[in-house]
Amino acid sequence: MAVLRLLTNAAPGTPSTGYASVYVDSTTKLLTAVNDAGVTQTNPLWLFNQSVTAQGAGFSSDTYLVGSNISIPSGYPRVGTLYHATFDVSKTGAGTATPIVTLRIGTLGTVADASICAFTFSAGTANADVGTVEVWGLCRTVGSGTAAVVQGRAEARHGLSATTGLISLVSETKQVTSAGFDSTVANSIIGLSVNGGGSAAWTVQLVTAEFRAV
Repeated sequence: MAVLRLLTNAAPGTPSTGYASVYVDSTTKLLTAVNDAGVTQTNPLWLFNQSVTAQGAGFSSDTYLVGSNISIPSGYPRVGTLYHATFDVSKTGAGTATPIVTLRIGTLGTVADASICAFTFSAGTANADVGTVEVWGLCRTVGSGTAAVVQGRAEARHGLSATTGLISLVSETKQVTSAGFDSTVANSIIGLSVNGGGSAAWTVQLVTAEFRAV
């Protein structure tokens, strides 16, 4: 069986009108094309991250969620690019604040990155519980200055009754539309921070994150 191997390379210059250049991106290791307008395209783009160890007990203050971070490739995000993350939570009887999950984009991969969408759920109660949180962020527009807008959605579900445990509803959906921001900053990272509020003792066992674009 013959195997074709392509060397990775930096993006080539813009080709002549009517042409496109195909190369393997040296960072993403994905087959990529640049067209005669200088637009870089990878089809399909699917980046993935995850946690491999438990996190916590903690999250009584805003904490960056390990495994939720994805480095945004050059030329992204684009209109229609989707970020999706999910994580589980087990809490002790401590902590009765309103949990806040924040979608962040910046160059640090820490809570110092800009808050793009902040989702505030209903208050928890003094009961041990296990739940799951999912976050979606879809790029409606992109660009420099304040041109970029993300539509965010977050859902929380848990095991106890409607009024006890992680949140005070059986399930809860939050919708947040971001303010305008600059999506063209090089070496940006997208990810989540989680704040269970004062006295929270949360343990997160599993985090998955994906970044998809066409």
